[in-house]
Amino acid sequence: MHNHDSKQQPFVTPLRCFRILHKPVFISVIFCSLLLILATCGQNVPNQPGVANVAPPMTKRLTTQEDGVISFNAFTSYATALRTVTNLGLQLALFCSGPTMPWQPIGAKDDFKVTHGVSTSGKIGETPTVTYETNLPTMVVMTTPLTPADWQNRLRASSGVAKIEHLHAINCPAIPSKLPSGLVGSLPQRQVGTYVHIHFAPGVNYDDALYTIQNNGFRLANYCYEHEPGQPADWSPMSQDQPFARTHTLVVATTILSPTDWAKRIARTKGITSLQYPFSSTCS
Repeated sequence: MHNHDSKQQPFVTPLRCFRILHKPVFISVIFCSLLLILATCGQNVPNQPGVANVAPPMTKRLTTQEDGVISFNAFTSYATALRTVTNLGLQLALFCSGPTMPWQPIGAKDDFKVTHGVSTSGKIGETPTVTYETNLPTMVVMTTPLTPADWQNRLRASSGVAKIEHLHAINCPAIPSKLPSGLVGSLPQRQVGTYVHIHFAPGVNYDDALYTIQNNGFRLANYCYEHEPGQPADWSPMSQDQPFARTHTLVVATTILSPTDWAKRIARTKGITSLQYPFSSTCS
């Protein structure tokens, strides 16, 4: 970044030049142009001599899992919001979940809406203060191996995002030590990370496919990026909309929010024609 003083004026201006010179117009224009070039050529000197270009900061991987509650503007559609978070490698999440708790769908599409509420406050015996609240549509998310370390800054710069909050203490029901008999739970940590190719029917669009995999506790995956050693500097939005338009296939991975019967469940989901797992890619 270069600091310029807006009060400083060039030593020679076109007006001064034409007032000083009383030569033919053609000679004056050439002479003034040369003086202006000489007067301004030193104003764009880099802060570090000898460095012409500075490489952009490296996109770092996250070393710990993070989460948050994202509020969107009132007129943001669910599909747009879901694209926004998944493009950053984020995954929809739940407040209360675990391998010993009954599995439930993650999508929460019906809850993505503006709600209104009323709260009261004040001392006993005094007229209470009534507050009318408008709650924007929200999504609960958590990071994945595809999420850049600066995801919150990137998210704040995204269209439609109103606010980002960290998850606070939630009063979850008592978590049982064992999953009740006959119920389906979520995958334990040691069983997550299976890569899956999911093929969709031709009539399914990208937004519906994206909702289907998120609702079932999968995340978008990029095998080669995730297995690249070190801190890759080639991060880019993780949307799969363009390859999906050609192949009608999503590459996903199981997570701690996937049900234990995910293979059977996803195979019988409407709009899915087949799935391939496990698999790996040949990376250059």
